Amino acid sequence: MTNPSTRRDVLQSLGALGLMALSRYMTYVLPDKTHVYGPGDYFFESGDVTHTAQNKTDAPMVHVLFEILPVELKGPSIMLPKRA
Repeated sequence: MTNPSTRRDVLQSLGALGLMALSRYMTYVLPDKTHVYGPGDYFFESGDVTHTAQNKTDAPMVHVLFEILPVELKGPSIMLPKRA
């Protein structure tokens, strides 16, 4: 769930992920484009993409998220991107 008026810091996943929006809308900001996902929308990301997620609505945005991660991973799977 993403709470109302929430903006996540710039993030990157260690593995591929899929997300399906169940209610409300999420603004997903990529380096070169922005998408707004609503109920029933689905996307897949390769995991090597830096992004932010924002809930610009006045109610919680509910979604299902899954990640495909290396079995040897120890620790968190979502991280701040590496700085150049």
